[in-house]
Amino acid sequence: MAAEDIRLTKLAECAGCGAKVGAGELAELLGSLPRRRDPNLLVGFDTSDDAAVYRITDDVAVVQTIDFFPPISDDPYTYGAIAAANALSDVYAMGGRPVVALNVMAVPQDMPRDAVHEILRGGYEKVCEAGATIAGGHSIYDREPKYGLAVTGVVDPARMLSNAGARPGDVLVYTKRLGAYAKVDMREVADIDPAKAGGVDAARDKEGAAILAALPPRAHVILLAIEGKERSSEELSARLDDLMLRGNSDIAFVIGGSDGVSDDVRSRADEMLSFGRITLPHNLARVVLLEQVYRACKISRGEPYHK
Repeated sequence: MAAEDIRLTKLAECAGCGAKVGAGELAELLGSLPRRRDPNLLVGFDTSDDAAVYRITDDVAVVQTIDFFPPISDDPYTYGAIAAANALSDVYAMGGRPVVALNVMAVPQDMPRDAVHEILRGGYEKVCEAGATIAGGHSIYDREPKYGLAVTGVVDPARMLSNAGARPGDVLVYTKRLGAYAKVDMREVADIDPAKAGGVDAARDKEGAAILAALPPRAHVILLAIEGKERSSEELSARLDDLMLRGNSDIAFVIGGSDGVSDDVRSRADEMLSFGRITLPHNLARVVLLEQVYRACKISRGEPYHK
């Protein structure tokens, strides 16, 4: 059997993170274990964070995580890349930077070697894209395939993010929640006063130039516009999954200013998305967008999202 003939998802009873032990059951399993108190352990398993954080010096802490799961794609390369991105995102969720990773793999003995190679290649290239290095790993034979990474990263303890840091009155930051699924980078372009720029059109053009300069060079650009395509949460999830499967690892959403966006920005957009014909303030549009992307990620993983 060749790699192109194999359907990875048919080899597993459940896909992706659906194989995880439930949070409640896990809490019961861990509840009676003795805990060693260490002042340098800044984040452990008691807060259900994405990764552990251990302080080495006043300025450097190690971020440690392991994440692996059964196939969520029939394509071996895509499966490897998604599993690796998922593990790397745990480090990003803590505010850290991944440095080194180890492969964690289980495969059936009769799995085609080229399929195994493609899974590893997908993971390897995703780790390289993150600027980290795969230094080795561990593999075993198993009835169901599983793949992921143990990742070590670094973070400044003063800039570390944690589930336990919230306080009454804090503003909810969606990028923290999204950090569990993908690397998120929010870039805001300063408003330009039309009176100082020589009119609305001139201000819009200057804002447009700043938006274009802020976009990643090879990003798939989705512009929010009233005339764009309306999508349900499920449809948006399917669309983002399709873009990822087609190799679009950078997806940039653009929200214009109060006077819209320039023709150059519209020309750069690969597609347009609409949340209906209502007009939303910029900050509210950003919250709605982040919520929908978050829900799309949850749907893609088969996790509950109606909250």
